[in-house]
Amino acid sequence: RAYTNRVQTGQTGCLVMTGPTGTGKTHLSVSIVRNLMARREGKEPLFARYATSADIANDILGAWIRERDREGDNEKAALQRYIAPDLLIIDELGLDDQREAQIAAIHRVLYGRYDAQKSTVVVSNLTTAKLTELLGDRLWSRLGENGVIVECNWADQRTTSKGWNK
Repeated sequence: RAYTNRVQTGQTGCLVMTGPTGTGKTHLSVSIVRNLMARREGKEPLFARYATSADIANDILGAWIRERDREGDNEKAALQRYIAPDLLIIDELGLDDQREAQIAAIHRVLYGRYDAQKSTVVVSNLTTAKLTELLGDRLWSRLGENGVIVECNWADQRTTSKGWNK
């Protein structure tokens, strides 16, 4: 709630949610967007975007091919899709984006959002230490400026709430 209130009032920063599978990180990140939209009555709407890190990286890297083949936009336009929103949720960071070029694309988005003073929610199954290693000290330091870390270290809610059918 505190992070949502900060974004609502125009403050920027990064929210990092880490923890194992099934702890509700994605659910919580989407709730932030829903709460922001619900509270914007009578005000200019905020633009939010949700994407997995692999989808972001593949979109940016694919722009090179689209531009070469004259079928679409260029890399700058692809980057802007993720830098421009008032709030960007990057889900599954560190899951399917381990190639150097993919990581570099995510770094460019995060640096661009930092420079543009845009709020970002990062969701990952990696530990904080592994996430710091993946992003590097410089980027991690920037994300930590006005940033919040929520470690979701509780049981998998999918299997504990409903369980497997037997």
